[in-house]
Amino acid sequence: MQPGIYDKEGNLIKSYEDLVKEGFNIEKNYDDKIESAPFSAYNIFKKYKPAKLVLPDDIKRIGANALMLCESLEEVVFGKNVKEINGYAFENCTNLEKITFNDNLEDIYCGVFKNCSKLENIEFPSSLCSMNNDVFSGCYRIKEIYLPASLTFIEVNTFRLCPNLEKIEVDQKNKNFCSEDGVLFLKDKTTLVLYPICKKGDTYKIPNETTAIADNAFAFNGFINEIIFPDNLEFIGEGAFMWTNIAKAYFPDSLKDLLFYSFTNCRHLKEVRLPDNIKIANDAFANTYELEEINVSKTFIKNHPEFVEEFKDKIKTAKTLEDLLKEGKSFKEINKKFKDKNVER
Repeated sequence: MQPGIYDKEGNLIKSYEDLVKEGFNIEKNYDDKIESAPFSAYNIFKKYKPAKLVLPDDIKRIGANALMLCESLEEVVFGKNVKEINGYAFENCTNLEKITFNDNLEDIYCGVFKNCSKLENIEFPSSLCSMNNDVFSGCYRIKEIYLPASLTFIEVNTFRLCPNLEKIEVDQKNKNFCSEDGVLFLKDKTTLVLYPICKKGDTYKIPNETTAIADNAFAFNGFINEIIFPDNLEFIGEGAFMWTNIAKAYFPDSLKDLLFYSFTNCRHLKEVRLPDNIKIANDAFANTYELEEINVSKTFIKNHPEFVEEFKDKIKTAKTLEDLLKEGKSFKEINKKFKDKNVER
């Protein structure tokens, strides 16, 4: 098909050559210092209201903000030599439904398809190497993502705020990432990268291999209310569980770091168990208004005076085995409390 813009019926409105004569410029060329002219595409689309854009093969890089706010655009076909799409290139193209990538595309930068709310089915080329933050944020219709074997890098927030995303699958030949039950991990499963916002199920057991949970990994999932953490978990990233419905969080003794906002706005969180030597960042439990009980040891109280002061009305000191025996508890009752992680061993 000839490069240019087309109407809904597939009729050519303007050839790409004629568009360039009108000031249309979306290319970024490092060698010749050509940069896309902001709003040049916007003005063209406002004038002609085309539904489809076919790009020529000589374009290698699409510039930042190149086609943002081109609301009439429904379909884009990339020329065979486009290797990168720069930041926010198609942001707020709210009628964009279909993308035909070429087989040479390598990099998609920040926010490229942000708020393309009609975008649903995406087929990535086998050449794709990297995707940055917010590439598909606000793409409400995306339910499934399949990542190719070629992908080597993905930002933790690439699919942030895709409210209907249910699962992520990864080509088995990918050497950097894998998926299990629709959840994205690094290949060896040591890091849980993303638990889809719309993944169903109220309980999730994190694999035993996992030692780290990435920033925003579970954020905004409204279905999950219980997480079973692995015994060797060491790190929970920023905002990892914010705005979820988790009711309780029993952290293993191995946990070393709980970063900023990790459980912020967890409005149903009522009970937490914290290990002795954990580092807790500011606002890790901000706006957890239903939080009733934080189970800690006497050692924790010594190690975290500021945290204890902030949550002094919620702090509960875990009882030792000696304390329970003095109370006349049976071994059956004591064993149950050990399982509930409510005692010091």
